[in-house]
Amino acid sequence: MIQLELQVLKMSARTSPSPITIELNWIRHVLSVAVLLIGECATGIADQQPPAGLFVEGYTSQLSYAPGEEIAFHLCSSVPHVSITIDRVGAERQRVFEKKDVPAQLSPIPDRASSHGCQWPVTFQMPIPQDWSSGYYEVSLTANDSGGGFVHRNRRTAASSLFFVVRSATPGEQTKVLLQLSTNTYNAYTNWGGH
Repeated sequence: MIQLELQVLKMSARTSPSPITIELNWIRHVLSVAVLLIGECATGIADQQPPAGLFVEGYTSQLSYAPGEEIAFHLCSSVPHVSITIDRVGAERQRVFEKKDVPAQLSPIPDRASSHGCQWPVTFQMPIPQDWSSGYYEVSLTANDSGGGFVHRNRRTAASSLFFVVRSATPGEQTKVLLQLSTNTYNAYTNWGGH
C-alpha cells in the first residue's frame, strides 16, 4: 500500500508542474507576447530618406473637392519653393491656376507610405474657385535649382504631377455624365515609397 502511494505521488509529480514551473512558463508567455506587441508597434524599419539630388513630390488631402472647399497640398521637395500649375483636362486642356514660390518642405518618406500615406505637413492651401467646372484637374509641380556651384549654368529641373477632381456644386442638374476614376485600384497597385 505504501509503495503504491509513493508510485502515485511520483506520477502526479510528473504530470502536474510545480508552482515554480507554472510561474516561469507564465513569465515566458508574457514576455513573448510583449515582444510581439513591441514588434508590431516598432517594426524596426526606418523611414526612407528622400531621393538624392533635385526632386519634388506631393499629394492633396482629398481626391475630390466641391467649389468653395479648401484644397490642401502636401508638398515635399529638395528645394524650399516650387512652382505649381493646375490644368483642367477635358475636351481641351485649360490652364486654370499658376503660382511660383509655393512653399515645400523636405520630409522623410515613411516606410509604409504606399499603404498608410506619407503624413507630410500641409505646405500650401487654396480655395476651389466657384467658377471651376466639374472635372479632372492635373497639378504639375516643378522644382528648379541654379545647377550647383556654377550659378546660372547647368540649371536643373525636377517635375512631378498629381490630380484631383472637382465635383459639381449641383450634381446631376446640368449634366448626366459621370467620370469614374479607379483610385482604389491605383492605391492597391502603387509601389510608391518602394513597396
